Amino acid sequence: MLFSGIYARMFRAFREELKKLYELNRLFLESSPQWLALTEGPSAILSPSDYQDNQFRIFPSADASTASGQQRKDKATMLMQVSSSAPGFNRYEVTKEFLEAFEYANIEKIFPDPKGPNALPPPPPDPKVMAEQAKLQQADKHHQDDMQLDVVRLKSDIALNEGKIAELQAKAQRELADAQGVGTGHQIAIIEAHEGLMSALNVLQKHHAASMDHNLKQQQMKQQPKGAISGNNSVGP
Repeated sequence: MLFSGIYARMFRAFREELKKLYELNRLFLESSPQWLALTEGPSAILSPSDYQDNQFRIFPSADASTASGQQRKDKATMLMQVSSSAPGFNRYEVTKEFLEAFEYANIEKIFPDPKGPNALPPPPPDPKVMAEQAKLQQADKHHQDDMQLDVVRLKSDIALNEGKIAELQAKAQRELADAQGVGTGHQIAIIEAHEGLMSALNVLQKHHAASMDHNLKQQQMKQQPKGAISGNNSVGP
């Protein structure tokens, strides 16, 4: 604003000075020794009628608004550069300010407001992006299928281990019944052997259950929308 005011005052002062020079030439130029050279011959630049009846409007060829217009263009260009490298800017308003600074016509047609009546429809999705999304979805489906197969296998292993544990318990009871009258040390050895086997099976059973619980939770996380909190669906041994 300060520079615009200075340029406007300089423009007005220069205009008044030119008017005074024109008036002095109108009054005294004919008596100048240069009059004939200026008005006659192949190099003449004036006509005797140029200073008659004040027929011309005298003003500088410069435009007082040119400086302020250039300043606005410079500011709009700098704003475009900053907004392209830093977040938080309203891209529509920045671009609109840039186009207005350079005095483009029909801005609403060439760059319509995205929320206005002339808003352009959203661009179609990129085929490459769609192809990549399809690949990711297919890979995710394969992963979920593998996880479901793992859950089925783990459930089968758990059921098999439960049968083995029940079989070992029954076998231990039979062997203890058959060992009646045998030495106490032999009975203790039988009990310890069966307990070791059952302990190993229990450990394996817990491992299978933990793996199945993990796979089930992974499936639930895939199926739930973002922000949903999954419940505790752990499966015990």
